Amino acid sequence: MANPAQKDLPDSPTPPAPRRMRKRIAIPTGFIVVVVLLLLWGTIRGNWADSRSRNPSSAADGAWKVNRGSWVLTQHGAGETLVEYNLELKVSPFPDFVVRAVLLGQLKPVLRAVANRVQRDQLRR
Repeated sequence: MANPAQKDLPDSPTPPAPRRMRKRIAIPTGFIVVVVLLLLWGTIRGNWADSRSRNPSSAADGAWKVNRGSWVLTQHGAGETLVEYNLELKVSPFPDFVVRAVLLGQLKPVLRAVANRVQRDQLRR
């Protein structure tokens, strides 16, 4: 008769856990292949020669579709001048809000340069 304590013991040791081939090899390999293919495509596309010239033949063919602007100076008080800067600009590959954001970012240095020029001219007088 078999010993009851040995009844619960398995006859052979437990089998090893299945190897996770997909996690360890297939997924990283697939990721590396995709990255290499994207880099290869980018290199080929970046070096691809265009069949047509990119230089516009006229200003109307270029990126600047509209470029109109003006400065309006108005006497505002004793020793004060109101400066109005009007600009209408359309650049073909970029939406208006992007162009506006870039221009507003550059407006402060332009106005500072105008103020410095006015002060320098006043000191000459």
